[in-house]
Amino acid sequence: MSTDVAVAHNGREVATYNTADGTLRAPTPFGGYLEIGPKQRVFTDEQMVILSPLGVEAGWDPRIVMTFLIECHERGLDPWQRETYLMLYAGKFIRHIGIDGFRKRGESTGEYKGRLGPFVCDADEKWREIWPFKDRPPVAAKVGILRAGFDGPVWATAMYDEYVPMQDETKWDPKAQRKVKTGQRVPTPNWRCAIDGGKPMVMLGKCAEAQAWRATFPARFGGFYIPEEFER
Repeated sequence: MSTDVAVAHNGREVATYNTADGTLRAPTPFGGYLEIGPKQRVFTDEQMVILSPLGVEAGWDPRIVMTFLIECHERGLDPWQRETYLMLYAGKFIRHIGIDGFRKRGESTGEYKGRLGPFVCDADEKWREIWPFKDRPPVAAKVGILRAGFDGPVWATAMYDEYVPMQDETKWDPKAQRKVKTGQRVPTPNWRCAIDGGKPMVMLGKCAEAQAWRATFPARFGGFYIPEEFER
């Protein structure tokens, strides 16, 4: 006998599981459902029409993708509005939210009361609202999030050395008529000093803010990260 069991969160259906055949269904913003069977290992062409805008690839494990979509429904996040992403790093799936997604969904809770920072500091540990040095990046950035019912802001700090992504440095070799590796490692473009065209305060501030959002609203944002946190 086939029985559909609704998986609900806060009174809202986020998925349906069929106890007879093991079929799992998750609602989509298009008025229908995305359905996978218990032995399904790749997505069909029809399913990819719905999933390809999310960056999902046909060969990804459907169970992992469905778990991601169900969790998005539970937390009020819409991947089709680019509020959150599922990305694959070295064989591991990571849930991402753009920093604007953190801000939008944090505000929608009705408990968000403001943000402090980002503030940045040098090795002297003196916090500044701006970073005036073009020839070097800040050592750290911190951000505080205010939430109703909390005595004060929830602070989070990000260290530059822990987040800066590095790449091989290359320089033009006139003899070889091509770029060659120098043997040195340098920050990727956005993380370089301002004098080299980078914006390290912005990048580091985002990492600190994402940490602060997770610490302030763990039930909503726990396990979700911004892409900048994984560039390294």
